[in-house]
Amino acid sequence: MRSANADIFNHDTEAADYDRDVLNESDPVRAGYREILGWVIQQAQITPTLRVLELGSGTGNLSALIVSCRELVSVDVSGKMEAVAKFKLRHLAHRRFIKADILEVFRQGLGQFDAVISTYAVHHLTDHEKHQLFELVFACLSPGGRAVFGDLMVLNGSEKEEKIQQYLAKGDQATAQAISEEFFWLLDTAIGDLERLGFQVSTARFSELSYGLVAQKLNLRGNAGPHCDRRHRFLSSSIARYQVWRRRSARLLLDLAGRIRSLCTRSQALETLNRFGNP
Repeated sequence: MRSANADIFNHDTEAADYDRDVLNESDPVRAGYREILGWVIQQAQITPTLRVLELGSGTGNLSALIVSCRELVSVDVSGKMEAVAKFKLRHLAHRRFIKADILEVFRQGLGQFDAVISTYAVHHLTDHEKHQLFELVFACLSPGGRAVFGDLMVLNGSEKEEKIQQYLAKGDQATAQAISEEFFWLLDTAIGDLERLGFQVSTARFSELSYGLVAQKLNLRGNAGPHCDRRHRFLSSSIARYQVWRRRSARLLLDLAGRIRSLCTRSQALETLNRFGNP
């Protein structure tokens, strides 16, 4: 169950310069970096009693913002990134590092967590692998627990193609190539997958290419985790279906507007939209 590109995205060779590179927020891929990290920790609502899993811990910039927790399990495929991280995280007495791919680590029987956090790691997984990860995260989260992600994301496949062309037109080959070759989240797909599993999802945008996403495991009164009763399963399923329908309707409207923009000039698009709105 190791992710297909784990070795390609092993950042051992970049560890020494990584912290300097991520502070260059003039790079579209790095824009919003510090704000996202702070937001993820805030949304995870970590307290001294919580057990936390971090996927793709890197040089420790995210978990360095944790004041305290009962236990932190940090996972990364890069040992050299961890060599940088451990000096930043000495205030977290109950921290354990596992050198592993963020998919294969779940084979180790990590137990239940109150929070899962991750920044700039899941975009290294294919869409199918993301779905696998969401299932694994759902299984390891306690009822009511939160998975909070900050990463490179676009609304859908259409926007991904638009962004590639946009950066090519600007002469920014590097950013266009990053969008094309890496596996940026497609929010419409990811949100649908998460909601069907039984997560309640919310998002926040931080730059043209980055979002934060909170996925909270539903915790209806009387739910004791995976061994819930039939009524709870029915209610969870109904809520998830409603959320999927709501998101899908919004995406259809966005896609319609995007198609109109691609076919018309701005003034023609406005005229067309007005005609649809006033038959």
